[in-house]
Amino acid sequence: MEGCWQLSSDYDVRDIRSSRVTRFRYWQICFDANGNGREEMRATDGTRCRGSLSGRLSNGRLTMREPGNLQCDNGSEIFRRDITCALDARGNANCDTYQPEINGRGSAVLRRAGR
Repeated sequence: MEGCWQLSSDYDVRDIRSSRVTRFRYWQICFDANGNGREEMRATDGTRCRGSLSGRLSNGRLTMREPGNLQCDNGSEIFRRDITCALDARGNANCDTYQPEINGRGSAVLRRAGR
């Protein structure tokens, strides 16, 4: 479990109030040996979002859970996500994100950092 994952696909977030789409091209998630993690996202407009999450790797599946909304430095936030990923033969994590508070869904591909 210990180590970092990085975004290797595009990931877009839509503001539910304004319908404005924010595009993220950087998302790094790092875990310690116990599955305690930190994440950082950077948008193309310069916005940075940081927070904590927990993760578990078992039977070819990576699951992650954020304890609350992810806070961004421009005052915005990303609603809490439950993230479930299936590892493919190359070790990429094909992830589905679910935001229970707003029934939001998305997808992203993560890869191990340094690979």
